Amino acid sequence: ETFDQQFDATTLFYDAVSLGDGEAVLLAPPFFNLAGKLAATHFFSGGWPCRTEIRNYDRHTQVWLRGVRADEIRAMGPLGNVNIPLSPDQSKVFRGRRVIFTMSKDNPIEWILDWVRFNRDVHGADAVLFYDNGSTAYDSTTLSAALKTVEGIACSVVVEWPFRYGPQGFNSWDHWDSDFCQLGAWEHARWRFLRDAKSAMNSDIDELVLSKNGQSAFEAAEQSRSGFVRYRGSWIIGV
Repeated sequence: ETFDQQFDATTLFYDAVSLGDGEAVLLAPPFFNLAGKLAATHFFSGGWPCRTEIRNYDRHTQVWLRGVRADEIRAMGPLGNVNIPLSPDQSKVFRGRRVIFTMSKDNPIEWILDWVRFNRDVHGADAVLFYDNGSTAYDSTTLSAALKTVEGIACSVVVEWPFRYGPQGFNSWDHWDSDFCQLGAWEHARWRFLRDAKSAMNSDIDELVLSKNGQSAFEAAEQSRSGFVRYRGSWIIGV
């Protein structure tokens, strides 16, 4: 019944990220009815046209630009003419780190710190990337300062992610088709922050990952032939 109220119908791009070497990526929710107008949009950098490739994924779209010469790009097309500043590549912050990353809204800071300590002690995490989805109980500065007090965490970044989360499914599997916000954040994390990380693990604040053989999730990913491992969860209800 609240689908229309929860649906994000106003975000065109989450961010535009410079990747160096003349390359940039614009991260976006699906274009849907705007796809034709975006396809007819031309991007320029320093007065020169960029080579453009639009990649469509499940609940997510990327616009890849090559031939970038400046710290902003200009989009010209049916939706208007707009200058778009490029965010810097911050992958050096997490270079060689084992990073836990998550999205959260208004979870108590003490819960967040417990989650960080658990992943530090059990899995060997030494860095945190935290997407705050519009918390009102505290600001990002307060959260960032709290994360910096955790011993053994070499670096932490709090990203303000104020976008509408989107309607959720009926259960764990059905009708998850319009929750663009979280998938956009994970791709943003991948391209702006985590490209040089040793490994990265995602879980919610209330999810504590355990291994039957005691192996770190980071080790499992690092030793995997594909560089990727997946874990399954069981709900444990506190009574």
